[in-house]
Parts: sequence; C-alpha cells; structure tokens
Amino acid sequence: MHNTIYIKSKNIDIDKIEPVINQTVEKVQKYVPGYRLINKPCVNNNILIVMVEVEGSGDYLPKYSGNLDIFTSSAAAIAQMYAQEVFYAG
Repeated sequence: MHNTIYIKSKNIDIDKIEPVINQTVEKVQKYVPGYRLINKPCVNNNILIVMVEVEGSGDYLPKYSGNLDIFTSSAAAIAQMYAQEVFYAG
C-alpha cells in the first residue's frame, strides 16, 4: 500500500521536519514492520511531500494488502498498551 502525504504550509524548514518524520517512521515500524518511507521528504511550492509504503506480511493475504496489516498491527499495539495500563497500573 502506498500513500502520499501532502502538507501545505509557508516557510517549511525541511532540515527541522525531516528528523521528526524519521523518528515517527521508526516508532510506527515497531508495531508495523512493513512500514517505510519510499523517498526522502521534499518541498515543492510550499507543499511538504512525504511518501510512505506498507508492505503486508503475506501470512494470509497478499503482500500488497499492507493496509490490512497496519490496521491489525495498530489495533494489537493499542490493545497491548491498554492492557499494560489496566493490569500493571498501581
């Protein structure tokens, strides 16, 4: 699954934004292993362009169905965080 994210803004500082994008990708990769940047983020006419891809695990569905893997992986990560909060809090 490929997605292109467009953000229109004035005075985009790619040098400040790019590390934040990379950190966010690393966080998502912890629970969605097939998530990655396709290209380096770029700016064109005050529009930040970020292209990402999610490749499915291919366990039960084709690898191109990464959108379903991201839903499942995200739901599992949220459930795990919730369980840790409920069962391990105080």
